[in-house]
Amino acid sequence: MSARLLVTFENQNAATVAGWRSRELLEELTGRAPLYMPLRRGWYTRPKTARDLIAVAQSRGWAVEIGQPDEHAAAHARGVLW
Repeated sequence: MSARLLVTFENQNAATVAGWRSRELLEELTGRAPLYMPLRRGWYTRPKTARDLIAVAQSRGWAVEIGQPDEHAAAHARGVLW
């Protein structure tokens, strides 16, 4: 089974990473546990770290998918929908 990594660049300051063993890969790369974003269903990281994570995952033969930000979840997170 090949691992799959989903990376979504939310804006210029944030990205989320999801997929099997994505948390472990982030911990290995950054040296600390990542923050989970329940509305995004992924681990929060910076775009630079996400790009590094993509490179590491591809070098290990993982399937990498770049997703689109979910505007409804983004508006909910900002408190616009409350």
